[in-house]
Amino acid sequence: MTACRRRAALAAVLSVAGACSVGAQVSTPSREAAPAEVVRWFVEGCVAHEGEPVPVMDWALTRGFDPLDPIFPEVGALLAGRAGAVLRSPDGAVMLATTTDGACTVWAERSIGPAVFLALQQAIGQLSSGGARVQVQFERHIERAGAWRRQWQARYRRVGGSMDLGLGSVTTLTDTPAAQVLQLSRVPPAGPASDPDGLPRR
Repeated sequence: MTACRRRAALAAVLSVAGACSVGAQVSTPSREAAPAEVVRWFVEGCVAHEGEPVPVMDWALTRGFDPLDPIFPEVGALLAGRAGAVLRSPDGAVMLATTTDGACTVWAERSIGPAVFLALQQAIGQLSSGGARVQVQFERHIERAGAWRRQWQARYRRVGGSMDLGLGSVTTLTDTPAAQVLQLSRVPPAGPASDPDGLPRR
């Protein structure tokens, strides 16, 4: 898949506007991302640090993630014009984006959607059983980027925390390896945690 096509697909999944441009390519991951690993990166990297960019970066770097050069088209699509950084996991299967406004995204270009969603629900259940507050806002199916996908959105607050976070996922409905995305964002103390398309927006 060319860099242009990968960015177009990424933009469609993340609802990112912008034209596709030709640029340096990031090699396509050679293997599928394990669903449990995708969710673990999200929970340990994004949720545990509540999207704070410096702790997220420190966590990622100590685990062998490599920062990607801003010229790569995937970086522009994941950051969507915001200040931040994108890093690739040691095995090359997952990208993690962190921005200065507290958003944190885990993108797996090739993973199994239903398994990622199940692993996410199990992780959220563990957080909830530990005392975190989780309020599911919606779950729906839509067609996006040429495939039917499940959009899920919840409002989350850690034990003893005072800040609400939006947790969202966009995962495919079939067992064919495809792009999967998990996203965290800060939300106001009251009010909607997502945009009309179902993904957190600041």
